[in-house]
Order: sequence, then structure tokens, then C-alpha cells
Amino acid sequence: MIQHRHIPINNSGTDYFVGDLHGEHSLLHQTLSRIGFDYKKDRLFAVGDLIDRGPDSASCLGLSLKPWFFSVIGNHEDIFLKSIKDPQAKQLHIKHGGQWVKPLSADEMESYADIIRCNMPLAITVETCKGSVGIIHAEAPAEWSSI
Repeated sequence: MIQHRHIPINNSGTDYFVGDLHGEHSLLHQTLSRIGFDYKKDRLFAVGDLIDRGPDSASCLGLSLKPWFFSVIGNHEDIFLKSIKDPQAKQLHIKHGGQWVKPLSADEMESYADIIRCNMPLAITVETCKGSVGIIHAEAPAEWSSI
């Protein structure tokens, strides 16, 4: 898993930041359309918790493969990863909105886990014209450089 990712300044578009998506893929795209999001120039940064509760967790995870989308790992992705090997974690995940995983095969679970591991770091630093912006899902460390 990636610990920290640095993203350079966006000189051609606008950077947007969003909170938990929780499987609300359609709602996100409706909102992006409403604000005139330009998929070729703009970027969207998320604080994790892309999955669970909403109707389309798989598509929300798929956003991590788009060149304009960046997200840190949230507690819902963390429990998803733990649920692959731990039956108790799987029950906890399902209880907290992870019902979408019930019909998934082991291969499908691993495929989604790979998306998380390869694309969702613990922290992201985004360079902006006003300085650096740090993104993390929960409590930030006292020393950002320690990540």
C-alpha cells in the first residue's frame, strides 16, 4: 500500500475536494455536471470512504482508476481489506454498509482490493498556487512530514 502521494500543481484546471462518497456514484456525477467539471483539465480529490451504504460502491472504487480522480484510503476501504482474510472483519464490514460484497467471488474481492492498495494512499499532498494541501481520512499526525 502507498503511504503518501504528492500531486503537482494543476496549471490548466481547477482542483475540487469532496468528502465521503459512500457508493453514491450517480450523485457525484450529477454534481460534477452541475458545476461544469472538465474531465480533461479539472481534478477531484476525495477523503476516502468511497464504498458502502450507497447503491454503487464498485463504480466509486473504479473512480480511482481515472486520471482526474485521487483519494486517500478511508476506514471503509480499510475494513474491506481486512474482511478478505478475517471473517469477523467481514461481518463488521457488512454490518456497516458493506452488503454489496456478499455476492462477490474471492477473485472479485481481490480485484477491488488491488484497486485500493495501488491507488489509495494513506495521505496525499496537493500542491496549489496558495501552498500545499494535505488530505487524510481521519486524524492527521502532528508532523505531516512523518507520513
